[in-house]
Amino acid sequence: MRNSGGRQGPKRALAEQSARRSNAQTLLQESKAELGGRVPHVYNVDESGLSIVQSRCPEVVSLRGKRQVGAITSAERGSLITIVMCMNAAGDFVPPMIIFPRKNASDQLKKGAPPGSLFAFHPSGWIQTDLFTQWFDHFLEKTKPSATNPVLLVLDGHHTHTRNLDVLIRAKENFVTILYLPPHTTHKLQPLDKTVIGALKTFYHEEVRIIMRTEKRT
Repeated sequence: MRNSGGRQGPKRALAEQSARRSNAQTLLQESKAELGGRVPHVYNVDESGLSIVQSRCPEVVSLRGKRQVGAITSAERGSLITIVMCMNAAGDFVPPMIIFPRKNASDQLKKGAPPGSLFAFHPSGWIQTDLFTQWFDHFLEKTKPSATNPVLLVLDGHHTHTRNLDVLIRAKENFVTILYLPPHTTHKLQPLDKTVIGALKTFYHEEVRIIMRTEKRT
């Protein structure tokens, strides 16, 4: 009997995810072949949120038998900053876009950012369709795709990517091929998810912990 709808079983869901990953990898190889296999021209973009306060409790080392162990943590409920990151398969990075959770711009928040970073401000701190369009213009400026040097951009299916006509038009006009990853596969296929973002969050949380312990303010 065929399942006509409803919730999928775990085996079927895993099989479908595996099929999606396989199809996406095939499409990626075909797209790279169209570019002549030029690795530096394949880019991946992804967004990640960072809390402005400590979001995880650190591990604490103490003497054996000690019943009470204290650690300084933040009692605040922090806002979220979104980082839009992009790199190519050769390890070259496009300067990030940093979205702050506020309406008005502030030069104070730009201090210490990577050179060439793009800054945006929105009350939610999340990526928006118009902000992703701004980022795409930033991407075009930094990568300079052309008829002789086309670019393949790999990204997930977030609505700010897939329902963004301005980006699709700009991509077609500027020799950028966009490859969307299938849903529920980015944890396996998204290069930034599997490599850069995890390390970034680890180091970021460690810096926040150090600031909390030393009460350093800049």
